[in-house]
This record gives sequence, C-alpha cells and structure tokens, in this order.
Amino acid sequence: DEVVGHHLAHFLHDNYKDILTGDIRELIAEEDILIPVRFVDLSQNQIDAEIGVTILDSGRGQKFMIEARDITAHNRAVTALRQSIENLENRVKERTHALQEEVTERRRAEETLRHVASHDGLTDLPNRALMMDRLEKAISRAKRNRNMCAVLFLDLDGFKTINDTLGHDCGDQVLRVTAARLTACIRDDDTAARFGGDEFILLLSDLNAADDAFPIAEKILTVASQPIETYGHMAHVGVSIGIALYPDHGDTAEGMIKAADKAMYGVKEGGKNNFAIATRPSSDHGTP
Repeated sequence: DEVVGHHLAHFLHDNYKDILTGDIRELIAEEDILIPVRFVDLSQNQIDAEIGVTILDSGRGQKFMIEARDITAHNRAVTALRQSIENLENRVKERTHALQEEVTERRRAEETLRHVASHDGLTDLPNRALMMDRLEKAISRAKRNRNMCAVLFLDLDGFKTINDTLGHDCGDQVLRVTAARLTACIRDDDTAARFGGDEFILLLSDLNAADDAFPIAEKILTVASQPIETYGHMAHVGVSIGIALYPDHGDTAEGMIKAADKAMYGVKEGGKNNFAIATRPSSDHGTP
C-alpha cells in the first residue's frame, strides 16, 4: 500500500528526479540503453540501479514498462576496487619515493666514506694517498703534453712552539687556517694536501716553465707569515718550502716528493721561512 500508486519518481533520489519527470520517450531513443539511477526505499536506504524502458503500447495511450536492476553491491565492489587500486598506487608511490630517498642517502653515505678515506680529518684537505694519486696523474699528463708540473713541500716554522706553549687546540686551529690560506694561493686545478703533522704539499699542474712555481711560493711566504688568532691568542708561524719539478728533479711521484723534501730541509738549515728549488739528480752512479 505504501508503494502501489506512487509515481516512480517518488522513489528517486533528488539528484535523479529529472530523469523521469520529462518526456520518457527520450530515454528510449536508442535501443538497449540502460540508465543509471539512485532510488530511496521506504527506510531511506539508497539503492543504486540501472533502468531500462520498454514500449508496451504505442497507441494513443502509450504505455511503457520500466525495469530496474539493483547494482548497489556492484557499485560498492567497483568503489572498493577503485579505492584499493588508488591505495596500491599510493603505496607504490610512497615506496618508490622511499626507495629513491634510500638510494640517495646510500650514495651520500658512500660519497662521505670516500671523502673521509681520501681527506684529512682536521683540515679537510686531500690526504697523502689522494695527493700521490693526483701527482702520478699530473706526471702522466705532463709527459703526454710535454710540459711541467711542480711539487712544493712545506713545513711550518715555529709550529712546535705553538703546540707546547698554547696547546694542541691552538695548534689545530693554526693548521686549519693554514690549510685554507694555502688553498687560496693555488688554482682550482691544483691541489693542496696535508702530508702529515705540520707538513703540507702543493701540486701545481700544467706548468710551462719552472719559474711559474716561484710566484706561488712567494705568495705563500707572505700569507703564512700573517698572524693567526687562536682562542684569544695570536699565533705566528713561518714556512719553509722545497720545490721539485717534473721532469727536472724526478719522473715519479716518490722521486719528486723526495727531491722537494730535501730542498725544504735545506731551507730549514739555511735560516727557514724561505723557498728553494731542488737540485738536479746526479747522472753519475759510480762504477762497480
């Protein structure tokens, strides 16, 4: 009794009432068309459905039969499937993003480890191993291009006194400041390295003449002599520099460093705070 006699539109959701309030013949302009609608039952439950319209009598009193199929469960399943797909896509995106971050972090960690393995922990300059590698490559390049490269072996004058009187923290600060000053004295393609203790090495690549290294040495002497503030104290150091060139003073990394080191000790013995170029290796090896 609550259903019979009511127009079908009475049970349509408000958003769908216009479908059956107009000319119903428009709904059957195409055969086998199914129209999605939403009904509201007596308990106000919403029911998704598809309706089809069939002509029963095309006479003056045209009559139609409207059939409805409940697709509520189907729509819920489709919605649930769509939501599952969206959730899966979101999880894939999140996982992909997480993997990208993990790869980035792993690469960053690997780069950090490589940097730590090849650089001095105090000054962040290249260490002995990296310097030797770069020097060997510079020698190979100079041999190929028929030009020169230079090694400057530096030892700080007066550094032990700073450590003994002001303490190791002040000594470390002197080393850090000196490292920064040395880096500022060379070109981007050159290398400043801490060789150990208060010893540094500069690698000057692609030189055209031996004289090209002298202005750098003079600049270092001037810069190194400037006072360094260390925790409220003013520290003063000098620098003794030995210079060795390829191919004049050696054709291997070890040979050039040995020659520059020997020249540096000659400066130390001669009064310090200066630079000297290495002597050419003797061609006289003696007789058996």
